[in-house]
Amino acid sequence: MNFDDRPGPINAICLVWTLLIGYSLYNFSNANLSGLPEWFSAYYLALSVGQLIAIVGYWQMRKWGVLLFTSMIVIEQGMLIGYVGFNPLSLMLPLIVLFVGMAHYNEMR
Repeated sequence: MNFDDRPGPINAICLVWTLLIGYSLYNFSNANLSGLPEWFSAYYLALSVGQLIAIVGYWQMRKWGVLLFTSMIVIEQGMLIGYVGFNPLSLMLPLIVLFVGMAHYNEMR
């Protein structure tokens, strides 16, 4: 699939989400993790890798990208609810990404 064949919102989502994951990992590597469980670093890295793989699926216009992204967001929100509490603002950007993915789901392979 050429760059021109992919819908513009998918291009934007892939670029923005990749930058957000990179920024998030950079901040996480410099963070003080003294208040978090020992396994949290591995969890956070696995979640970030899963989201990057999902974004590759979005970029390739694959249905599994949308499904994987949805599962990563559910896992992330479950952990946030367990440790931080529910914050509706933490769902805004992921829901936009999901809505765009679902809007173009029939165009995906």
